[in-house]
Amino acid sequence: MKGVVFTAAAVRFRQEPVTGMPDLADALLLTMLVLAVVLVVALWAKRRGFLDRWIVRRDSAASEGALRVEQVLRLSRGTVVYRLTDGRAGFLLVEGRTGVQWLVLPRADGGGEGDAG
Repeated sequence: MKGVVFTAAAVRFRQEPVTGMPDLADALLLTMLVLAVVLVVALWAKRRGFLDRWIVRRDSAASEGALRVEQVLRLSRGTVVYRLTDGRAGFLLVEGRTGVQWLVLPRADGGGEGDAG
């Protein structure tokens, strides 16, 4: 057995196909198409009024009667003072461990009532 050489077949590795520009362009076009459909559906839903409960409007006319917190001041661990307004009058609300007290603030034009509750 002199000079016998055993040879094995070469290992064939799996070859992955190379992604070319046409495949990338197709993926980009499909993504843009999906985004355009989502945008059209969102605009249609907004026009029909389906999104009104999710959209918060900051209009001054809409918030005229709404109570807004203008300032919060913590006096101690258990006492907090809130300054509130509804567009016409101002209020102070004092929240403490013993309860809640409120005061109507006088307006700048002198028309405030100033009574406590």
